[in-house]
Amino acid sequence: MSVFKLSKKDLFDITFSEAVGYSIGAPFVGAAASIFIKFGHGILNNTAEIKIPALQTGKYDKFLIQANDYLNTKYNSESQVSKYLPYVECHQFDYSTGEIKITIAPQFKEFELEPFADPEVECLREQGFNGLKEAGKFRHDSETIRVNSYRSKSNELHLEVQKARYSDQAKSNLILDFSVGMGTSIRKFLCQEFNGELPPISDRRLANTLGVAVLIFYKDEGKLTPYFVPRTKAVAVFNCGEWHCTASGAAEWPRYPEKTDDTFKAYILDDLITELKEEVGLLPEDISNLLPLAFCREFTRAGKPQLFFIGFTGLSLKELNSKLANARKLSESRNEPIEVHNMPFFRFPKNIENPETLISNFEGGGFTAEAAACVFYSKLFLEKHLGVLTP
Repeated sequence: MSVFKLSKKDLFDITFSEAVGYSIGAPFVGAAASIFIKFGHGILNNTAEIKIPALQTGKYDKFLIQANDYLNTKYNSESQVSKYLPYVECHQFDYSTGEIKITIAPQFKEFELEPFADPEVECLREQGFNGLKEAGKFRHDSETIRVNSYRSKSNELHLEVQKARYSDQAKSNLILDFSVGMGTSIRKFLCQEFNGELPPISDRRLANTLGVAVLIFYKDEGKLTPYFVPRTKAVAVFNCGEWHCTASGAAEWPRYPEKTDDTFKAYILDDLITELKEEVGLLPEDISNLLPLAFCREFTRAGKPQLFFIGFTGLSLKELNSKLANARKLSESRNEPIEVHNMPFFRFPKNIENPETLISNFEGGGFTAEAAACVFYSKLFLEKHLGVLTP
């Protein structure tokens, strides 16, 4: 079992004991104690990902449609986290009530995708997977963590997990909208079967590997500010050239499971720390209070499970950007896919008038859905635990 809690010392460390508030631009309407959030306005206009509408591929990718309006119609029987966020909340952690407990039950037999009964749909697997490889969005395989089932109550979450492969995800959750001509797709087939609901998380025709996403906050002129990064188009999902959360990815199965403790920290949190190191160059000593905020299922990938985190750092923006640049160079030297651009030289503030505008920004080409969801849950966390402070 892994236990997380938020003590008075933690709050002291986060705020440096100064009642300075935390800002990100303009105040949220109705937010407690005038909570603020400040966003970058560049939206990749100052990177290689130039925003020219006529040249944008949009969110109707041939493998995976990421448009929120489309997803809403497909899963209209589900209750979204927010009108603009394509997620269903399975569990939200509340640190004001005491300790958070998360348990893991690993199953050591490797997962195998089950075939679709319809041969036409099953044929789409190989066709879509081959197309994904040809497009350069699947380069190498890896061992990942699949969630077979979950249970939650009060402040406890239990996950039953199993070793799967990233190729399982590439043959299912990542090619849901691939079709030949005007034919069917895996998503259309599943939506007809489940009548506007997500397939159960246990459905073995889908890999349902666990995604992790974190938004790290740093101090900018004494105010807590989220560290967004500019996402490249080289990735298989959230590849429209938008601002993204600090780090994210599919949680990987431990290299030596027989020597790995059956804990959330050993199986998932340690992997998230590795993601932070590989994507933006942050080391464990750079980060404090890395906390899980919510466990959700995502519309874009037909119910793929997702954990959202918040974290804090004492590094400056200049130091963060330097570490990001070094991480990119290291990935390039290893000939690994580059998921994050270097920060644009100029970043301008973009005022957000209210939470709805903030959350909906990713729809207009500003933020990925994962980044928007991280902001949503981070906002709830900050309001609840730091809202007693005043600017």
